[in-house]
Amino acid sequence: MAITANLKMRTLLLVGLVSLPLQVAAAGCSSLYGQCGGIGWTGSKCCATGSSCQVQNDYYSQCLPYTGNAACAATYGQCGGIGWTGPTCCQSDWACQYNNDYYYQCLPPPDVATPSSSSTPTTAPSSCATQWGQCGGTGWTGARCCQDDWPCVYGNEYYWQCISPSSASALSAQSASKTSPAASTLSTATSPSATTVSVPNASSSVTSSATSPATSTLSTATSPSATTVSVPNASSSVTSSTTSPASSSASSTASRTSSASSVPTGGRLQYGGVNIAGFEFGTYDTCGVHTNPPYVNPTNWVAQISHFVNDDKLNAFRLPVAWQYLINQYDGGDIASNTINTGNFAQYDQLVSGCLNSGAALCLIDLHNYARFNGKIIGQDGPTAAQFANLWGQIATKYAGQSRVAFNLMNEPHDESCNSPNGGVIDIQTWAATLQLAVNAIRAAGATSQLIILPGKGWTHAATYLPSSSDGSGPALMGITDPVGGTSKLIFEVHEYLDSNDSGCNCDCVTNNIGTAYGRGGFSALADYLRSNGRFALLTETGGLNNNNCATYLCQELSFLANNTDVFLGYTTWSAGGFDSSYELTETPTQNGNTWTDTSLVTSCVVKCFQGQC
Repeated sequence: MAITANLKMRTLLLVGLVSLPLQVAAAGCSSLYGQCGGIGWTGSKCCATGSSCQVQNDYYSQCLPYTGNAACAATYGQCGGIGWTGPTCCQSDWACQYNNDYYYQCLPPPDVATPSSSSTPTTAPSSCATQWGQCGGTGWTGARCCQDDWPCVYGNEYYWQCISPSSASALSAQSASKTSPAASTLSTATSPSATTVSVPNASSSVTSSATSPATSTLSTATSPSATTVSVPNASSSVTSSTTSPASSSASSTASRTSSASSVPTGGRLQYGGVNIAGFEFGTYDTCGVHTNPPYVNPTNWVAQISHFVNDDKLNAFRLPVAWQYLINQYDGGDIASNTINTGNFAQYDQLVSGCLNSGAALCLIDLHNYARFNGKIIGQDGPTAAQFANLWGQIATKYAGQSRVAFNLMNEPHDESCNSPNGGVIDIQTWAATLQLAVNAIRAAGATSQLIILPGKGWTHAATYLPSSSDGSGPALMGITDPVGGTSKLIFEVHEYLDSNDSGCNCDCVTNNIGTAYGRGGFSALADYLRSNGRFALLTETGGLNNNNCATYLCQELSFLANNTDVFLGYTTWSAGGFDSSYELTETPTQNGNTWTDTSLVTSCVVKCFQGQC
């Protein structure tokens, strides 16, 4: 139940449940229940002592009372460091900050750390890490302070990050527990009044939850800070919030949002990895009816993922699968019942679970059907939008508690005549409405913390989203809403290959896709478009031949993404998994005993660029 702050305060005082005295804001900060952020907000972004700035929606953040959590470290207590096994969050609104590699301490938040300071928040020297940048960790030799008074917060022993004061306060107030890298299940909040929080970094694996101090019987007020969205077929309403897409393993109600006024920001990408192809084999002829199942080898493919994680330190894997395989069309399954086959799904789940168990930060379930089923367009003359949404609802039910799973709604929608009476043209507005139903179904299934990857048409090339494109994918997908609030978990999907016609089929590489050469829309233009609209994108397919020429272009492409991490989350290149060495774009590693050897393109670009060594 959504409970807006002003009514909550008045009601609590009236019924005598708790007394929360109003507090005077720290100099230059907003008072309790005052606005402290949001798109277009130019006022103070810090809050009165004892309150913290908490995101309510994209346009409104509010100073709300903070309740300490006994499960977190006490003020001035230790909260991290090499070998530390205690809590990594802080009571009250204090932030866990770096002292040395072996000791992190709960210190006052920026608005109360220096009571004698002027009313203008201090800005750290330019030698400090930028917002959302790395600021500590084992082996880290860079800056250990943050610009703009942002706190440096523990992610894991190897990664500390500059996060916003509001995100740090939200994290500090809630009970956080570090999960094992091999954990395959993550806890999630189940109470309607529970909230979860995450820190946007690529390396951490943190799950946290806290119950709202307000009782569930209080009614919703009319403050502009809270919105309640009804989810079709859901048993309860969901409070709108803005969440960070950057968390590797937890949901968030108060963290990073790409701002329309932001400037390009570089740093380590949050996600880097490869596709693990195989469960979709047999759907490449998008016009045909497929009766033979693909050969799948999840044991080997999971072993590949483990190699990529443990040896290469990659952390994101896209796991294509065909709709036909999921319902077992090959052996009696049909679209009329649209029921996921338990045997086939169990095999696919071996791959998904193997990805999760590897410690990967992101495991993308990719429905690899090109917006078609047996040659007909989903949501038009093929399976209905409701059937599409129903399938995603079944999948989401299985992985509702796995916040490191992402739902990659469809691979490469595009116009192609096939069996469609209208010439196979995808109507973008109809397609967007179809995607909206799938988003609703996923959230209604209880999967509220996960990223959802949205594909436009035009093979999801960058150009399809730009205002100059006749496809209209950008505006259409901008209109898709998330029932849990905000848009930061709705991620635009991009595919860009390095060959002359952007298909990957011409193989040898001629462009880095940054500019408009060879008819590209260009990552540069896409970055500007995303930035101006406060949105994020993920490059889920790119690649080329295993030669020096393609390595040059791929490294340039991935380096551009790393220089624009305010809008690009990362990449998964194409492809490992079921491809053998005869496939031109193979990234499948070879195994000799206990030793794995990567392809040259993976070694020279896919791995190095994720490590910031392009």
